[in-house]
Amino acid sequence: MCSQEYWIHRGGLVPRPEEFGGQPVSDKELMSTYGYVWVHRDETCTQVAWYCNAANFASLYFAKEWIGTFSGPYRLTYFLNGWFVETLDDPELARGRIDQLIAKSDTLLTSRVYVREIEPKVSKLPELLRQAYEERAVPARSSI
Repeated sequence: MCSQEYWIHRGGLVPRPEEFGGQPVSDKELMSTYGYVWVHRDETCTQVAWYCNAANFASLYFAKEWIGTFSGPYRLTYFLNGWFVETLDDPELARGRIDQLIAKSDTLLTSRVYVREIEPKVSKLPELLRQAYEERAVPARSSI
């Protein structure tokens, strides 16, 4: 199976514009500046990508209803103050998640968060935390 790429703008399928105002335009600019939604289908999955703060809601509703015509899994790749990727097997779950993300599209974080791996000093951890860290399990009476 060959891959297929689609662009959605203002609630409908459109050809990918190569330029705006005589200047070449990247995929990132199409999504972040002009509000396009990108759908890519290949033998591994159906992927939908967009910028939550920029996407046209009509385009997201179109993508949401349309992706069910393709087989899963469904990979949702979206920018909401950082890139996130979620993979769902059921089209109804993917549609519901897109609805949730539309509702959160006006969320703007004022600072960035950076995550890095650290190796804790196991000898300084309280017994319960040390045990959970080493065994990768927590007794039911201590877990939430």
